[in-house]
Amino acid sequence: MSSEPLPQLDYATFAPPWFKRERIRRGLIAITTVSLLLAAACGIYTNISRISLAYHRHQCMTFTAPPDRVVYESDPIKAKLLIASDQRYVVFEDTIRTACAFSCQPWQRYNDRGEHVAFLHGRRKPDGDERLVAVLFSPPFEWAGIFPCPYVEQAGKVQSYPNSGRSVKSLVGFACEQTLRVFAGQPDPTDESHFTIVYEARNQRGTIDGYLQNDDTITLTIRDGPAKR
Repeated sequence: MSSEPLPQLDYATFAPPWFKRERIRRGLIAITTVSLLLAAACGIYTNISRISLAYHRHQCMTFTAPPDRVVYESDPIKAKLLIASDQRYVVFEDTIRTACAFSCQPWQRYNDRGEHVAFLHGRRKPDGDERLVAVLFSPPFEWAGIFPCPYVEQAGKVQSYPNSGRSVKSLVGFACEQTLRVFAGQPDPTDESHFTIVYEARNQRGTIDGYLQNDDTITLTIRDGPAKR
């Protein structure tokens, strides 16, 4: 009788304990590496965002539009001419009239909330603290006039904002039967708390004075012109 080889039995192989520990170690290293990379990416993004925000805020603090730039026009014929001459004008149309407003790009890049800008620049309170000041407006379609609302900010922290109940000490409004043109506000080089906004109504010009107060509010008063009461 020939002897046949005995069948081979397959036994399960078990990794030694040191091999399991090595796999766990490698997994932990991979997880830690991915976590560090994500944290670094988030940190880089945050720093870039902060740098970008600081840059755009600086652009707003130093922004001065030409004094003859029209930022709001409610006369339909003049508004259409402005819209045709510059694509930065935004048109407002309703059943009564066509008006337009100029889009201020530094403000849009920094803090665009849908309003338009009559004045934008850094101003200094009488006590010496510097603020970013913007006089904003949203054209009401049923009226020809606007109600300017001041925005005051200290290094990214809003001190007062339109409709906050404390920004406007003197509300400037215009009668609905008037056509109104508003020019870009200008900082006063001799008084760092003061700025002016020139307007035109009934073919007459006047000036609005704005003053930054120590309590972070803005006082707006009509100095002269057809809206003077």
